[in-house]
Amino acid sequence: AGAAPADPGTPDAAGLTMVRLAPGTPSKVARDVATVAGGEVVDSPLGALGVTMMQGARTDFEHRIQQQPGVVAVWKPTLVPYGGEDTAGGDGKRLSKVPIRTAGAFPDPVHDARSFIGETNPRGILQWDDLANGAVGAWSTTLGDPTVKVAVIDTGVDTNHRELAGQVEASYNLLPCDSAAEFASMGFDPVRDCMMEDGDGHGTWVAGRIAAAANGFASNGIAPNVRILSYKVLSASLGGGATAWIVAAMVHACSAGGADIVNLSLGGYVDPADPDAMQDYLLWVDAVDFCVQHGVAVIAAAGNNHVRVDRADMNVGGRDLVGVGRVSEGSEGYTFKRASEPGDPQPGFLEAPAGIPGVLMVSATNNATAQPSPDVPQALWPSSEVFGRADQLAYYSNYGSRVDVGAPGGARKFNLPKADGGPNNLLFGGWGMLGTAVAAGVLCEMDGAPLDFACYDLEGQTFAWLQGSSMSAPSATGVAALVLSARAELRGQPLELLRQLRSTARTDMVNGTPPLSPTDTQALYDGSDCPTAYCHLDWAQAAIGFEDAYGAGIVDAATAVATDPFAHDDFHDHYPPDDAWHEHG
Repeated sequence: AGAAPADPGTPDAAGLTMVRLAPGTPSKVARDVATVAGGEVVDSPLGALGVTMMQGARTDFEHRIQQQPGVVAVWKPTLVPYGGEDTAGGDGKRLSKVPIRTAGAFPDPVHDARSFIGETNPRGILQWDDLANGAVGAWSTTLGDPTVKVAVIDTGVDTNHRELAGQVEASYNLLPCDSAAEFASMGFDPVRDCMMEDGDGHGTWVAGRIAAAANGFASNGIAPNVRILSYKVLSASLGGGATAWIVAAMVHACSAGGADIVNLSLGGYVDPADPDAMQDYLLWVDAVDFCVQHGVAVIAAAGNNHVRVDRADMNVGGRDLVGVGRVSEGSEGYTFKRASEPGDPQPGFLEAPAGIPGVLMVSATNNATAQPSPDVPQALWPSSEVFGRADQLAYYSNYGSRVDVGAPGGARKFNLPKADGGPNNLLFGGWGMLGTAVAAGVLCEMDGAPLDFACYDLEGQTFAWLQGSSMSAPSATGVAALVLSARAELRGQPLELLRQLRSTARTDMVNGTPPLSPTDTQALYDGSDCPTAYCHLDWAQAAIGFEDAYGAGIVDAATAVATDPFAHDDFHDHYPPDDAWHEHG
């Protein structure tokens, strides 16, 4: 694989001030500005975007910075959350004996097993998602090219996991562990966050779904021969990471790191009335532009709030942008407000990074929808016409005109939230999605309830059943990696790669999942109150339309690797090039 690229450093969000300087400002001027204001520059890759990170002990540091010549904007970075959907509430226990043994044939044995602890998959294999996304049909053409590199910008990757040993080319930790005082003041866990490995499990799951080894053990990834670049930017203890850390990882991955694709299974919402948040949004824009200009595709999760995200052309922070993802200002822009979820969207908020122009926004789909158990009140049941129907928009997934494609993200058995579906609304056994996990990670400690079997052990290695757009993004990324492996002419052509994914997407499904109800305030099945509505799916409403649910359709690796990417000119008549991708990259 050659020598690893230079370490990107550790941009520090604790006490950090972001400073955007006028274009062409020399780095020496930035350091002089910081010194005059009573602080110092924090070295990071963000200089490539014209942004400098500074730290200063003076209480008036930001004010003094704003007075310096050449300074365009000064702001504090925001925290970006991550995570799957609706799996919390476990007690940390894991199933230790699974009646599946190793074998030598491809795919790996767990991948094609029909059942798991008595739960039989309606599609016939545990990793049904590789049938839904076309990976199984593409494997006769390619299992991935080792020169294709995917940057997983997440919680890190457990390179000691049997499925990932040898799959990770390089690992970086961009959390501020070299600044002990600030690190401690933010509430980090020094053990989980400061080690290079994954202390949570989220990033390990994402990396494994993309590229877990085809080694005759357990289960392989979508593109098992490609290589992973791991960037640890999300704190296991904070449940997220500063925009500055994430964007710094993007810049490094898209330049020195040599990535071909960036996967972002993370995201949040930006208040356009908040000046600091708007500067963070523009930082995302600059990072995506940078990656596209360097020939790297960016793929991101659509989000798990089940709100409509519209495609809008608007002025953001003084820039005219085309194709911004904006939460609907109507009733479909609201979500049930839980005290533990302060990052929920508000109507009119902007989504980042999935809604940034140039990013492939991926919604999440389920396996199939089973009829609920009799103990679930029929008032909460889905409409009977969706029983048995495959590839429904997952009950948690965001949707709307900003969605580019759909991909498997998994969902509970009845495609209902855990709170509404009762004890048989299972995640394991092929309803959620299976992937690698970390035995001592926060994810398995929080979400490892025996009811869900969210986490389990197999011959000393940990795996997890999860759901979320955090899972649909790597599903699409794995497909993209297979496409780059089979279609070398798309290497370094990110916009053509994204068009290839859209133009070859599968369109044979009919969505039946509706929006959230703006009026239903009945209590949840688990007894929780619903004081604000938006707690339940509204089966009396019309289903969310095809393009809002799936964009161009569900990614299809088999068709994408077999199709000449430059032989579908008619596609541009239906999906013309997004002007934003040309304007900004």
